[in-house]
Amino acid sequence: MVVSLQEMTADLLYKGCCKNRKENLPEIRQIFDKLTADPRVLKNGYCLEEYAGENTLRCMVPLQAEFTEATNEKSLLIKDISVTFELLHSALSSFSENTINQIPFEGSWTAGQTAEHIIICGNGIPDSTTTSAGRFHDEKVAPIKELFLNFGIRFETDPAIAPGLPPHDRQSLLKNIKHIEKVLLSAAGKGNLEELCLDMELPTFGNLTRYEWLQFILFHTQRHTQQILDIYKYLNGQGTGNSSSTQ
Repeated sequence: MVVSLQEMTADLLYKGCCKNRKENLPEIRQIFDKLTADPRVLKNGYCLEEYAGENTLRCMVPLQAEFTEATNEKSLLIKDISVTFELLHSALSSFSENTINQIPFEGSWTAGQTAEHIIICGNGIPDSTTTSAGRFHDEKVAPIKELFLNFGIRFETDPAIAPGLPPHDRQSLLKNIKHIEKVLLSAAGKGNLEELCLDMELPTFGNLTRYEWLQFILFHTQRHTQQILDIYKYLNGQGTGNSSSTQ
């Protein structure tokens, strides 16, 4: 569920011409009927419309108090960062200083190389220069997630973010992972998640908001954490050689 305000549930968008609102009232009414049917919604509350340009409307209704903390966007993001990096730290900790540098099969990175790639891509977000997004700040999250958590596709790694050759020091990798977690938690907790970051574009997706950059880093980290788990299984005779050096 997408939540843009602390007390709102806003998982439904209306894509159409918002210029002539009266002509679209039946469709908008249907959206609010669906939202207000949710048992978590505050009874006798209100309906709120948020417009982003002429063709996109976000429909929102207030939640009951017991559900607002659990669905707060920033709180959920912080929790997701903690859980994602805890899983990564746990997966990498399973390797010894020796096995972390073992190539499981031809064409694959080692677990150490995979961890270095995660560190390269996740060490902060390009937000020294920002501006107003002029669109919903989470607009690109769903397609980014769909792409990076599709384990059936493989990407060629840009040389600029490719890891170095083994060996890698296990303790240094674990320490850097903890550092990145702190950096991302700070960005999520203190930054304006709706601002558009202008320092760099994500290929295919263009400029992202802080919120979208943080979500991208999470999806990318989750993708490669699974790769590390697959490498561990393979080295212990439990997996097949289908995990490669994918971005």
